[in-house]
Amino acid sequence: MSYELRTLDPTKDEAMFQTAYEWIMAQPDWFQYLEGVVATVNNCYSYTDYLIAAKRPKEVNIGLFRNFTLVALFTVQKEDHNSVQVHVGAEKDVDQLALVAGAIRLREWLFANGAREVFGWLASVNRPMKRFAEEAGFSYCGVRVYKGSLNDHPICWLRYQAVK
Repeated sequence: MSYELRTLDPTKDEAMFQTAYEWIMAQPDWFQYLEGVVATVNNCYSYTDYLIAAKRPKEVNIGLFRNFTLVALFTVQKEDHNSVQVHVGAEKDVDQLALVAGAIRLREWLFANGAREVFGWLASVNRPMKRFAEEAGFSYCGVRVYKGSLNDHPICWLRYQAVK
């Protein structure tokens, strides 16, 4: 099977953004709630808001394709001079090896194009995502924040990063 990364345009490739939004909506309720906490930062409550956010000037969306079918969307947000934040959305039961390989290729491409740091915030309860991040070369840097709550408990967000 062949895999490729390709930049997506929210206007020209809107159907792919609809697919990525449907992945979020198909997740279990607890995961959607976590997305809602993140969405208070990104302002992505509805599909329309999700699409508007994808069009921000400091945001680039990279699709991971398997045999020409979108299987994951990496959203890259330029934070400052040499730092970028990455969000990952994927179809249910995505091939983890392909997802990790795509994340590694993206991370290396970002480093080759000037990034010194690539990071993401992961909910401490999301063990599969933490495992994915570690397999892709990211590590917990010791920074945590508490934002939102789930089942009356604060949500702890861990900052995972890769540094060039």
